[in-house]
Formats: sequence, structure tokens, C-alpha cells
Amino acid sequence: MVRRHNVEYFLDGIDKEIDFASWGRLVAATTVGFDISVLELFLPISRGGTAILADDLRSKSGEALLRLAAGRGRCLIQAMPTMWRMISSAAAAADGPGADGVGVLCGGEALPYPLAEELYERFEAVWNLYGPTETTIWSFAHRFAARDFSYGDGIVPIGRPLAGTDFTLLVGEGTSDKGELRIEGPGVTAGYFRRPDLDASKFSGDGSETSPFAFLTGRYRCTSGPRQARLCRAQGPAGEAQRVPYRARRDREGSGPAGTCGTVGGETCRDR
Repeated sequence: MVRRHNVEYFLDGIDKEIDFASWGRLVAATTVGFDISVLELFLPISRGGTAILADDLRSKSGEALLRLAAGRGRCLIQAMPTMWRMISSAAAAADGPGADGVGVLCGGEALPYPLAEELYERFEAVWNLYGPTETTIWSFAHRFAARDFSYGDGIVPIGRPLAGTDFTLLVGEGTSDKGELRIEGPGVTAGYFRRPDLDASKFSGDGSETSPFAFLTGRYRCTSGPRQARLCRAQGPAGEAQRVPYRARRDREGSGPAGTCGTVGGETCRDR
């Protein structure tokens, strides 16, 4: 159950990440039955921008979506990786509309490394977005830079939390790098509709300073590598969970405590 203040927090947080005022336009192609449509419809109108509505036919065509954005100055498109393959192919076509001024918001499923690199080389700006519906659409964001493709590890960052969001990796007994990701903050929703059994297993906290609302999401692992620490999806059982000090907050850049899962600038969380 998503509350109004969850949406208000999300719109403010994602706006700080992408600076919507510098774009001014966003193509709205997602069905209203999918939660990410909230960004496409409400971010532009709440910031004095323009939402360019795609009909059912155009929303299924990469070329059509690109043509909606082309020729309008700077414009954002939000889509899943599958659609971004189609949009990128249309941009590469000799008779295509091109990708000048188009910004990429990509989420909803894991972004493959080759596609991330392709989008970065072809479009003006590219963000990888991650977050479960239970924490109000997107909770992490990463804008790609050239250094992301210089490590050669094939791992795509999911970025840092939106301002005000925190996370903890709850690890299993006998391991320090695999567990379940716990997301905390004002984006966490009020739980499932009339499913107290699911609420008890996935949600915690009362919203106070000492017990913030939190949601347990998928399995992740934290490994060492070129960036010292990386948060990735993990396979297999997490075991008996226990709290460990793998934490990162956007307002701690450059001053994280010992044990922080991250580096200066929040270059921490990575999604396979």
C-alpha cells in the first residue's frame, strides 16, 4: 500500500538524481498498471515540465518512442532493458531519428553489461535504476561514466540510494558476504493489502528514528574488487540472518565508518 508521502519522497529523491529541470520533457509510455508510470506522469507535471504521452502502438515500438523524443531538445525516456535494445537499434539505423539529446532511464530488470556500454556510447546520459515496488518504485540510481567500463568485470552498478534511503546487508551465519538486502527510509510502503502474514516476513519498523520502516528484498552479495566493495545479487539460501555493518548513505560521502560497503561517492551497489 503506497501512501502519498511515499510518492512525494520518491519524486523529490529521483529529481535530485536526474535534475529533471535540465531535461524538461519525459516520454510517458508505460501502462498505468505498472508502478514506474508514476515517475513518467507525475514527475513532469509536478516540476512544471512536459509529459509526452505515447499511445499503445507507439509504446511498443523502439523507433516510435525515439521519434517522440527526437527534435524536442533534451528529453528523457524510461523503459526496461528489453525496450532499450529496440530503441538503441532504432537510434543506430541509418534512416533512424538519432539519439541527440535523449536521456536513458533504465530499470525493471537486470541491465546487461554490453547493453549498458552500448547505451552509454549512444545516448546523452544513462541511469540504471533499481528498487522494488514495496519501496516505491526506485530506491537506487547510478549515472554511468566512462570509468564504469574500464574495470572489465562485466558488473553493472545499481548505484547509491536516493537521499534519505539507507540499506543494510543481513548475512547468514558463517558468511560475511551473502545475505538479504534491507532497504530503509521514507520510500518504504505501508505493506501488502490485507496480508499481515507477508507484512510480518518482509516489513519491519514503526517509522521512528530508532526503528525506521524497512523492507527485505532479494538476495545479494558483497565482494571485493576494483572498487573495494560491490553489492550484487546472490544465489542460494541466505541462512539465519544477522545484522552486519554494511551500510551506505548518500549523505555520508567520503566519511563512511569502518566496515562501510562502499567507496567515496557512493560507488557501491552492483547488480548482476
